[in-house]
Amino acid sequence: MHKARPLSTAAVLIAALITSPSCAGQSPSTAVAEPPAHHEKGGYRNLAPHEEHGFFDFLKWWFGGGPKDAPAAAADQLPAFAPPVVAPDLNSINHAPEDVMQVTWIGHAAFLVQRAAWNILTDPMFSERASPLSVGGPKRLAPPGIALKDLPRIDAVIISHNHYDHLDEDSVKQLGNAPR
Repeated sequence: MHKARPLSTAAVLIAALITSPSCAGQSPSTAVAEPPAHHEKGGYRNLAPHEEHGFFDFLKWWFGGGPKDAPAAAADQLPAFAPPVVAPDLNSINHAPEDVMQVTWIGHAAFLVQRAAWNILTDPMFSERASPLSVGGPKRLAPPGIALKDLPRIDAVIISHNHYDHLDEDSVKQLGNAPR
């Protein structure tokens, strides 16, 4: 008697595609539906009332001009915000257990995920500002939960998308070419 081999991922996907119902096998509808009002021959049309703006309006907005919404409260009426920062347990981070997953939140979308001697870093952002310039752009409200220099060896980096608060050029350069 021979031992059954487990199916490969490719075999399972092919079987799922073959056995799943297909839209191609269905007969077309005889009723012709009217397209939604926001569809036009050239594409989408915004149905909401709005002012038309030109290039100079864009430049005015870009450089901070234009109408401003009134703040909900005056700045002097707001409490000072200082988020609590807990010192990282570097011993636990540098000696993560191999039989369980350990996740350390660094800040925003940056996490250190550790499992079975693998160290995976998501969305590395350790700079002071989320910006291509070190003197402008949104500033951090709190320092990273762990400093870049205190990270263990990083085996892989996962970057969800290329916004400055998820992909920081200086952080990536400091990580170097060792991570995948």
